[in-house]
Amino acid sequence: MKYLVFAAATLFLQGCTFAVPSYQSSAANQKVLNGVTDHVSVVYEASGFKETGSIACRAAGPVTLSEGETFSNYIVSALKEELSKAGKLSDDGKRISVTFNRIDFSSAMGATNWYIDAIYRISDKKIPISTVYHD
Repeated sequence: MKYLVFAAATLFLQGCTFAVPSYQSSAANQKVLNGVTDHVSVVYEASGFKETGSIACRAAGPVTLSEGETFSNYIVSALKEELSKAGKLSDDGKRISVTFNRIDFSSAMGATNWYIDAIYRISDKKIPISTVYHD
């Protein structure tokens, strides 16, 4: 009986966390960025919400990033990586600043959705973008 309890506890605890993998640049993104003529610098502005680097998930426990990184930093780092690989990232390029107002995750009703609401500023233009990513 104690072995059954140990086996059940082991199986249950294995599903308690989910670590987001490191970002990998994609060929499709590189193809799009090859058409961009400007060089850009990316600046992260403070988020409009409290970030802990962990989001609760009913089905899998906390969704976390490595080394205590925040989700905002993860996304900005991914943007910089894509731009860098395409040769478009430059400290003295056109400035893009990013402020995140919401980064959230839901697994309700069996669907996995990421919600990302951000404001991008390019020169004097504010571009709000709200995204729902279905995984």
